Amino acid sequence: MKKNHGFPYKWGIKMRYVLLVIQVALFLPQWGHASNNVLLPGPKISFSMKDALMKDVIWELEKRSGFVFAYNANDLLKAGKVSVEVKDKDVYEALDICLKGTGLTYVVQQDVIVIKRADAPVQEVKKVTITGRVVDKDSLPLPGVTILLKHTTMGVVTDQNGRYSITIPDVQEPVLIFTFVGMKSREVKYTGNNVINIVLEDDVTEVEEVVVTGMFTRKASSFTGSATTIKGDELLKVGNQNVFQSLKSMEPGLMIFESLEFGSDPNRIPDMQLRGTSVITMGDNSDLDLRGNYENNPNIPLFILDGFEASAVKIFDLDINRVESVTILKDAAAKAIYGSKAANGVVVIETKRNVSKNLRVSYSGSVDVQAPDLSSYNLCNAEEKLEAERIYGMYTPSSRENVDDILRLEKLYMERLSKVKAGVDTDWLAKPLRNGVGHKHSLMIELGDKNIQLVANVSYNDVVGVMKGSDRTNVAGSVFASYRNNKFKFRNELSVNMNKSNDSPYGSFAEYSKLNPYWSPVDEYGQIAKNAGDEEAFYGNPLYNATLNTSLKDKYTEVTDNFEGEYDILQGFKAKVRIGFNRKFSRSDQFYPANHLKFNSEQELQKKGSYQINEGESQTMNYDFSLNFSRQVKELHYLFGFLSYSLDETTYEENIYKAEG
Repeated sequence: MKKNHGFPYKWGIKMRYVLLVIQVALFLPQWGHASNNVLLPGPKISFSMKDALMKDVIWELEKRSGFVFAYNANDLLKAGKVSVEVKDKDVYEALDICLKGTGLTYVVQQDVIVIKRADAPVQEVKKVTITGRVVDKDSLPLPGVTILLKHTTMGVVTDQNGRYSITIPDVQEPVLIFTFVGMKSREVKYTGNNVINIVLEDDVTEVEEVVVTGMFTRKASSFTGSATTIKGDELLKVGNQNVFQSLKSMEPGLMIFESLEFGSDPNRIPDMQLRGTSVITMGDNSDLDLRGNYENNPNIPLFILDGFEASAVKIFDLDINRVESVTILKDAAAKAIYGSKAANGVVVIETKRNVSKNLRVSYSGSVDVQAPDLSSYNLCNAEEKLEAERIYGMYTPSSRENVDDILRLEKLYMERLSKVKAGVDTDWLAKPLRNGVGHKHSLMIELGDKNIQLVANVSYNDVVGVMKGSDRTNVAGSVFASYRNNKFKFRNELSVNMNKSNDSPYGSFAEYSKLNPYWSPVDEYGQIAKNAGDEEAFYGNPLYNATLNTSLKDKYTEVTDNFEGEYDILQGFKAKVRIGFNRKFSRSDQFYPANHLKFNSEQELQKKGSYQINEGESQTMNYDFSLNFSRQVKELHYLFGFLSYSLDETTYEENIYKAEG
């Protein structure tokens, strides 16, 4: 019999014209430029100093107010020492207090406050222009680096070639501060050299201060949405089984539910919620249970892997050693970026891209042990269970007048008691369990220079479940290549993932918890009995199914190719195109022989065995074009713009062949 549940050329197309919040994180200071060479007074200042040099007092004012001061050091030295106390004053009121009785006064010229002798003529403030280039340790230019004059908000940013030009007042010992996301900041004194070239080094501690949304990377301080970022090293500290198991312990907002029916079955994708439930599931039809093609539950979040949408199965089988960071987006900001499909939240996963100039080979391996924990099951032994049943009245007839019932129940009790006395005390919970010992291996090869980078990765993961006969084997390989030249940057990643899994023929663990300890799993000949009960009633022995030729197998092969191109149009303005391709082939086999206990029920009594094959094939194409604009104005002004157009095309087909005896 053939059932075709095919959905060819089903378009899951969504075009998003998102002119996002032009998010202006305007943490505006309370002062700025005013006309006629007047600066607004700015924030209130409070400080006190005793017997301090006037130079130190002016430095304190400069630090607290953010203004630039120009002065003659000899004039300040002649003013001697002063004692001042300033409380809740603006910069002009504070200057009046500090300069009182010193013979000094001040004037405002453009962006600078000039301190001078009261009888001295006003001189034009000299300015100097400093130029240079900022690069990383591989001599690659760094666009968007912020250069600030220390203690002020005067600053510029580097262009796409890493070059900058800044004009500052020629004050005593000016200091320039160079900052960039993910790099160590540097402070450089101006000593008269008008060309200053800078090399910035990576700073791994800055990763926590960055939010990766899958579309763009932004400083955490300027991201207005709700986001949680977890580094790969932190995930490994919790566990190395898979990403979901580690996230469950680290992010309380991501609820991952354990299945009471399947327990720690390595082949079950856990149910999860990030922003509650949006769809009520109405139950599954067994014929439509597409085992070969696991489709995402409508209530789980959207998964983004290295900027491209991924299925829950792909994340489940992802080598956790490759994970660089996981960012969880929970609120409306996620929906604004990804549209309605992000209504349940977004989990963004970035893999490692540590490429050095020299060839580097890294290997990691581990032995994983999964052991069942039955300590919470405080169950009766055979003697205690039988006595509890007797006290409850299970062997006492409802009427003393029915002699047949009295004899039947007395006989049943004596038979069970004789088995207990003979030493029958079956620990059914331990029968289908084992200590599962698996192993995991990962090999990564990296090679590159300042323009070309190559990364190859191969991983093998063998998971052995605690239920006898259950296992999951995953073999994956990927090749990543990137090229960068001035304004252009390209990257492409090709990955292949092959997976095979077997479900346990021992059935569900829940079945064993219902069996009485005074029942024996074997008959008088020492063979596994089909009936775990006694003459009173038939109760199927789930261990019997494991002796049959039951087959519950799944496998899939998935090929993914992701391309990304980026072009810097202007300083802080870039265009990006993404094209993703995914092809998946899957197959599932379920064979139950005629004497399997599933056919002992009233509904299945007429059936004598069954064999079902699911063959699935799916293809997904993702196209995305975006324009990104980001600009930092002075020190605390951030301007972001994002325009995106995306098109998704998905076709899938599932053929189900089922035969019943």
